This record gives sequence, C-alpha cells and structure tokens, in this order.
Amino acid sequence: TSNFLSAIDESLLLLLFTNRFVCCCDSCRDTDSMEADDTEFLTAFEKGVLPRPEWTHRAHLRMAYLYLRPCPDADTILQTIRGRIRAYNAAQGNPDGYHETITAAFARLVAERLRTTQTANFAEFERIHTDLFAPGGAILLRYYEEATLSSPQARANFVPPDREPLPG
Repeated sequence: TSNFLSAIDESLLLLLFTNRFVCCCDSCRDTDSMEADDTEFLTAFEKGVLPRPEWTHRAHLRMAYLYLRPCPDADTILQTIRGRIRAYNAAQGNPDGYHETITAAFARLVAERLRTTQTANFAEFERIHTDLFAPGGAILLRYYEEATLSSPQARANFVPPDREPLPG
C-alpha cells in the first residue's frame, strides 16, 4: 500500500508542477502573455524554492493573478491554487500554513477584478486595485467578521462571508 500511495503522491506532485493552468471554460485568454519575471516567479513558487520571506501577501496575490488571468473563474482555478499553496508550504516546512477561507475569498476577489478590469500586467493590476494589497488583507473585513476569519473552521474549510457576499 505504501508504494501505491507514494506513486499517487509522486503523480500528484508531477501534475501540480507540470500543468500550470487547468481550465475548461470557453473564455480563457492566451497564457503565453506572461512576462519573463512572472514565469520565473511561478516556477520558483511551483518548485517550492521561492524563498519563504518572499512569500508575502503581494506574492500570494501575484500567484492568484497569474493563475486566474487566462481564466478568471475562481471556482475552476481554486483547486490548482489550493494544491500549489499546500505543496509550496510543505516544501518550505510549513504544512499548517494554509488558510482555506482567505485563499478562496482572495481568489474570488482577484477573479472578479480580472473580469471587470483589463490590465496589461501584474504591476498595472496592483496599481489599479490597491485595496486588495492593503496590509493584513483588510479588504476581507468588508465581507467577514475578524473572529470568523481567525477561527479554526475558516482555516480548514471555506466559510461563507458573514457581513456581505463576495462578488461573483
């Protein structure tokens, strides 16, 4: 059984690190438009070698932007984002660092912004959508009580907003 599980784990990691964009919708945009530094950033992230001090809130949003840009459908891409963050955290020795509600909420917010605003690159996206980059993820407090976001339930599973619905 352990050899079987190892083969599954190896196959999952291979899938996670080789299939960058997983989307089946008709509205996907060209994925070849990433800039070289975006490709380098995603490669380092996906291989788990991005230095941990560089895995900031901005880096999380950049990763989400890059995954969602070709297909701004959070429900479609969230599984990829979730798996990649967990794999990165495991590679960095932080297997408990993942927060489902924060990840899903920001994926939905980034996807909604991508559907409603055309941007040429991540720098322009960041310049236009400064509220997403506020310290401590402050934008989430528009949708969630602080106690909800800090709960163990919200870390482990997606918890719907308790203030106002997320867009999209």
